[in-house]
Amino acid sequence: MKTLSIQLKDKQYDLLSRIAKSEHRKLSDLSYILLGYGISVQFCDQGVVVPKEASEYTEEEKQTIANNEALEATEGWISLDWEERKKRGYENVHTHLSNCNHGSQDFIEELSNSIMDLALEDNPTEEYP
Repeated sequence: MKTLSIQLKDKQYDLLSRIAKSEHRKLSDLSYILLGYGISVQFCDQGVVVPKEASEYTEEEKQTIANNEALEATEGWISLDWEERKKRGYENVHTHLSNCNHGSQDFIEELSNSIMDLALEDNPTEEYP
């Protein structure tokens, strides 16, 4: 796990601490909720796209990529249109995480929920998600 810290003015820190206390929460728990909820709100109407890292591809996606690379290496591949490529078994694999790909998992929602869940953990040490 990593630690995220931000600078606050004394009054801001005091008010947040008092809000947490009024909600029967520790300030760190309130911070998880605010960050998780804030990410969700920030990107509810705004699309965000980030490149996938190797560890974020599923086994199925890795197999599809390998199959696609083998197909791309065949003679005459470059001259085939999209429909002919699909007939030969080519499948598109998303290389980016996005909150606006229809039919794909919304990574912002998953990130938001996993951060808010940390407020409920006694010892948040598990890997994401």
